[in-house]
Amino acid sequence: MYMRSKVISISNEFTISGGKGLRSFQLATESNYYNMLSEVDQERLLELLATDHKQIENSRTCTLTLKNPIFVDYGNITVRISELSIKGIRFDSNEVLVPHTGRGAVINSYSADENGKLIEKLATTTPNGAALFSEARDEFHMTKIAHESDILLDNKVFTKIPIGYGKYPNINYIFPNNSLRAGEEENVGFIIFGVNPILNIRTEKGVVASLPKAYLAEMRELGSTLRSLHEANIYHSSLHGGNIFIAPQIRVVHDLPDSIDLSNMSMAQKTTYMFRDLFYAASKVESVMREVDDKRIAKNEGERTVLDGYFGVDTAEIFDHYQLNFLFTFLQSVPFETLNYPLLEMLKSVACGLPTH
Repeated sequence: MYMRSKVISISNEFTISGGKGLRSFQLATESNYYNMLSEVDQERLLELLATDHKQIENSRTCTLTLKNPIFVDYGNITVRISELSIKGIRFDSNEVLVPHTGRGAVINSYSADENGKLIEKLATTTPNGAALFSEARDEFHMTKIAHESDILLDNKVFTKIPIGYGKYPNINYIFPNNSLRAGEEENVGFIIFGVNPILNIRTEKGVVASLPKAYLAEMRELGSTLRSLHEANIYHSSLHGGNIFIAPQIRVVHDLPDSIDLSNMSMAQKTTYMFRDLFYAASKVESVMREVDDKRIAKNEGERTVLDGYFGVDTAEIFDHYQLNFLFTFLQSVPFETLNYPLLEMLKSVACGLPTH
């Protein structure tokens, strides 16, 4: 059995340090939930973090089935948590460490300045099969903010249970030459969630092609979920059908690695992030519908369905005159204050907490 080393405090952040004779790691926990785990399951988790393990190909998430499930209350709903999802680790007995330096995916990202102008950042890289420590830390904290939001709880929008996050202090990812941080090093990190496997089933698996109208109904709920996130001052960055579970009494939002807390931003900056979120969600659903190519589904119906759910109204007239691509193009180059289109005015109303008439 894995023997945990003495619990210590490191910079008032890490509460557990382990890996004696194995792989060294440091772990910070959300004590309310970590302490709900049985001692047996705590030991199994720590052993998993410290040892080699086979992993599903092309995945950076490992699943640990709990010997003793825990029960978490979401308002008046109790959810049985039977698995831990450890995201960001992929060690294999044949490969001591994955990622190998430079094998990360190249991605682009966006930000908004305080005047509301959308800025596309240059390409950067992320580790293949792992997570940067900064990514793990940020996703943990944003998941915790969302998980504890009264607004989301009232709207029955939930997240995975934030159990903890950490890093491997002796394992670094070296950024390759095509990265903004070329030559820099950062510790590989990980994040631990509590999940219910039923609530981890994602909506795009099979339902689109067989039941496109049912899928669109769910995507209206995706729009209303995004509205709830924005009301809670959370920018998701990549909400689509594969990042949400939808059921009659519960909606579970997945994957918040690039999410941002909008609480202390200017109204222009906040609104730009909200628009970017809405644009991404609507265009992503539309692209899925185009792949299905069902003649019963009108062009742009995917985008409009998300907008209808977001605003809670029929947006057909708005959409016919002010299409998303047109607005997005303007938003990239024109400061927010100079724009005066109905969609942005409605977003401004949302940001201010006013009715969207």
